[in-house]
Amino acid sequence: MSPRPVHRDVAKKVVVGVVMIVALVLVGWVGGIVQTGGALPGRSYTYVTAQFDDVGILKTGKDVKQDGLRVGTVSKIEYVDGLAQVTMRIDGKVDVYKDATAFVGNTSALGKKYVGFDPGTPDAGDLGEEILAVESTRGSTSLEDVLSALDPKTRASLQKAIGSLAVGTAGHSEDLNAVLAAAPELLTDLETVMEAAGSDQADIASLLISADELVNRFNGRAGEIEKLVENVDRTVQALGVDDGKPLEDTVAQLPETLRTVETALDDLYEPLGDAEVALRDLEPGARALGAATPDLRAFLRDSPVPLDKVPGVADDAVPAVSSLTETLDDARPLLDPLKSSVDSLAKLLYRFAPYAGDAERFFSQHDLLSGILDGDDSKHYFAAQLTGVGLFSVNGLPDPLYRSEFYPCPGTAWTHATATDCSGGAN
Repeated sequence: MSPRPVHRDVAKKVVVGVVMIVALVLVGWVGGIVQTGGALPGRSYTYVTAQFDDVGILKTGKDVKQDGLRVGTVSKIEYVDGLAQVTMRIDGKVDVYKDATAFVGNTSALGKKYVGFDPGTPDAGDLGEEILAVESTRGSTSLEDVLSALDPKTRASLQKAIGSLAVGTAGHSEDLNAVLAAAPELLTDLETVMEAAGSDQADIASLLISADELVNRFNGRAGEIEKLVENVDRTVQALGVDDGKPLEDTVAQLPETLRTVETALDDLYEPLGDAEVALRDLEPGARALGAATPDLRAFLRDSPVPLDKVPGVADDAVPAVSSLTETLDDARPLLDPLKSSVDSLAKLLYRFAPYAGDAERFFSQHDLLSGILDGDDSKHYFAAQLTGVGLFSVNGLPDPLYRSEFYPCPGTAWTHATATDCSGGAN
């Protein structure tokens, strides 16, 4: 009896089923390799083995990162002579040099690990099959190791501080996002600060000493600091009233206020300059006043004695002042006649005023006491001279010594002037 032929549709379904089973097996196999950190078939890798003194809870399958980016996987961990030998499987063909470095880092505070890797520089030469020595690696440091250095009281305080920080940041996700958005600029400023701190001119030791002295000054002042924090909290809450609207309005008006203040300061510049000049001019007087202060103090100290005598002198002067007052009252009727006499005398003397020089010259040079005894200018005698008819008169000739001007102009008698018109002066 011949076998029954298989229908074509049935054969097709069988083939499809087999293919699907094989595909599922392949997917499961590849997934298992990936999940266990194995190497994918047909893909090239670079294997690097490094020694560590401690890798903590690092396990196979963990990431290998370069500059924060995943570049491979930890494929094997072995312990040889007390050192951990970690084999890193780097994706693709990568050149690794003798100055390569590696470290075990923490992915999170929960203890997850990864291996950080730097392939080095070509100048150091190829690493080849050599093992990266422990001198070029840095072991694992967990958060537990860091906290183990703290005493129980400090741990409890740190735990309380972290809890308070968590409570304080609750509901401030938008503020944290704003801080993270501004982080690049803050990091740029931090880079500048760090460069300044690393400068040769930066005295970090003195800064730390000053900071230590400052911290020591807060010892025993916990109560005052607590009150200060409470006052700051009240201030911040007051500023946050009405969702910070009053503060926002104040800040919005601040630029205009600052411009007004700037204008006022500019206006004050010139008066302040004048005030500076005035103070500079007053400086000598102030110094002189300071120098005279001892004399002034002595005067004020000695003046009470003579001032005590002033009332007695004033009392003694009262009768004389009263008599003088009565005398002036009696002399008051004589003032008008005396004024008239002075006015009349002024009119008379006004006419003789032009001849004042002639009178002075007469009594000083040609007065009657014109003779000098024994050549002494301080001793004079009386002299007189009679003038007769001159020879020139007899002969009918004019006598040059005879003055034909009986009333010479003022100041001209001594020059024998002949002008009679004194309105324009004498020649």
